[in-house]
Amino acid sequence: MFFLWGIGIPLTAFIILFKNKHRLDSPEVRNYYLMIYQGLKHKTFYWEFVNTTRKVVILMLSVILSGYGISTKAVCVLSVLILFYRLQISLEPYKYYMNNSLERSEMVSGAITLFGGLVFIQNDEELDIFNTILFLAIVIIN
Repeated sequence: MFFLWGIGIPLTAFIILFKNKHRLDSPEVRNYYLMIYQGLKHKTFYWEFVNTTRKVVILMLSVILSGYGISTKAVCVLSVLILFYRLQISLEPYKYYMNNSLERSEMVSGAITLFGGLVFIQNDEELDIFNTILFLAIVIIN
């Protein structure tokens, strides 16, 4: 099911859109596929598939690296987030500034949540107040 829902369906939709990338404004393409690329610039019509890829890669890293330590997984996931964050900044795929800003904020909050979770794994009783403050910060950020 992972390969069907996580890779197969998004890849099929991407191929269809890629074949029709010069006809995105035609009624035939708009009627069926507008929800996939609506709000995106024409040159970055594929951005929804980039987001899906980011999420699938993070899930795959979590599964593949399950035998390794949490720090190793966190560094790998953070590397993926940084790569996609840089892509987001350089391409600014959305037509509107606010959508680009929200996407960047989502990635930053994901990274903060990831490393905040690492602190909770520590079993240091001296950090109880810090853990409470960190938990509240993570909730507010998200």
